[in-house]
Amino acid sequence: ISQKSFANLTQITKIDLQYQKISHIEDNAFSNMPNLIEINLTSNNLKLVKGSWFKNLKNLAELKLTFNVISHLTRDNFQNMTSLITLYLNENIISIVENEAFINLINLN
Repeated sequence: ISQKSFANLTQITKIDLQYQKISHIEDNAFSNMPNLIEINLTSNNLKLVKGSWFKNLKNLAELKLTFNVISHLTRDNFQNMTSLITLYLNENIISIVENEAFINLINLN
């Protein structure tokens, strides 16, 4: 997913990208979608999560990353995601979770 993929979709609140074989997301890929509340990236080929993908998403409440190949979580993965309430990471191959990986997720259930 490139930074320009969603350039003109500023009013979108939910985006479902399940089963798209996504393996790479550029920094700021969703930053032109400030009204996003929910992103579904279930069942793709993501090996990592970068907080820079979700920059400027101050309303993001739900992020689904289920059924990917994510193995490592760091504090930077979820930076500035203070509005996130629900995070799905099940069915990945997570073997390392660094200290404070979820520290910025102050509203997480």
